[in-house]
Amino acid sequence: MGQDSERRVHDELYKAVLLLASHTDSIQERLGAAYFSHLQSLDVAALPVEAQVQFDWIREQLKQLYPAPGKAHAVQIPTAVLLAQNIILLHYSLKWRQ
Repeated sequence: MGQDSERRVHDELYKAVLLLASHTDSIQERLGAAYFSHLQSLDVAALPVEAQVQFDWIREQLKQLYPAPGKAHAVQIPTAVLLAQNIILLHYSLKWRQ
């Protein structure tokens, strides 16, 4: 994995975590915003191999729950919390690899 793409992955995951943790919108809205702003276009190949499966699962769930911006009302709170936790844990696991 190239250093530039690795840095971009870390930056985008960090921004997603910050958005999830610091904004005052509902967890469903924060999760959708993190997906559309930072995770939707992230290059999975830039992740370490062992993290690619986890990120693919997260992104597939988000893609199903958020087919377009503004659909947060259809997402249940426990589902949003689970996905947010997975994003945070993925970022944390990558942070400690550095």
